[in-house]
Amino acid sequence: MQYRHKPYIIIQAEQFFPDKKPWPIGVEIKEWIAYPPKKQCVQYYVETTHGPVIIQPSDFIITGTKGQKYPVREDIFLEIYEEYVEPPSAEEYFRSVGLEDPEENYDDYILPKSREDIERG
Repeated sequence: MQYRHKPYIIIQAEQFFPDKKPWPIGVEIKEWIAYPPKKQCVQYYVETTHGPVIIQPSDFIITGTKGQKYPVREDIFLEIYEEYVEPPSAEEYFRSVGLEDPEENYDDYILPKSREDIERG
């Protein structure tokens, strides 16, 4: 999924849940037995530019512009980012509002006219 940083920057991010595979790229698991008592321990983490960072279920894993990964808690992520939806092309938009002529020049609707065209009316 893509998300948009309110209001301008588009980022790549995936939400992490241990039981939902495949996990976001970069998520690793560390398991060990703790004594006493004999107990299975599990920790999830992401390697960042500052070293490994522990993540929790529902954290978002953001991929930076250079491929670097970093986690953000769900509540903070949802406060800062909103889902990004690719806008329709000009042709898709005009077809959706009833301009369905395949010979229609859609550029006439979206390109600014030259000064001469405006003066000519």
